[in-house]
Amino acid sequence: MKKLLLSLALLASLFFAKSSMAYYETDEEVNQIVVDKTIKGLDKAEWRDNYPSNEIIFKPGDQFEFQIVVKNTGNRNLTQIQVKDKLPSSLSYIFGRTGAIVDNLNIGWTIPEIKPGENQTTVIRVKVIDNISVSLKEWVNFVEAKAESGAYDSDTSAFWTAEGKVVMGPVRKLPDTGAENSLLIGSLASSSLIAAAFVLRKYSRGY
Repeated sequence: MKKLLLSLALLASLFFAKSSMAYYETDEEVNQIVVDKTIKGLDKAEWRDNYPSNEIIFKPGDQFEFQIVVKNTGNRNLTQIQVKDKLPSSLSYIFGRTGAIVDNLNIGWTIPEIKPGENQTTVIRVKVIDNISVSLKEWVNFVEAKAESGAYDSDTSAFWTAEGKVVMGPVRKLPDTGAENSLLIGSLASSSLIAAAFVLRKYSRGY
């Protein structure tokens, strides 16, 4: 009888332990967000992560689109999600999400809420400006999303341009304030020392 009672007690403890574990796993809060950025030419059918230079090279006046998908991959609602998209200087903004705040190359908007397993998609159309490099150059578009809970993610999408108006070359760094005078004084001092050495040599040789 005692063995039977002991066995029943053991089974009961295992059942309650499993139930408690299952409840804990289900109730564990997971705040997680994923942002995915892709690119597509207007004459293309599929969104791509990036465009390599051997596939597409955009020129001044060309238009294309970025797609930004913000996903809730956790098990709790995400609220007040701040999305910020930064365009590279080779592009100008045409249109995108309704209500977005556009500040030069920075585009931002707020998503009030995304439930677990759901997502929100935004498409931004851009145009390549005239004042880009003549030679082939790669550009990167950056986007980030941060929820009120602190969940954060970012992504990029790269593309290439060419045939612009700007010749990209090495940038010459000007001397700091006062450096030009210092260089002049140093040059004069060096010249004086060389002249003095030449005079002394002539004097010691007698001619």
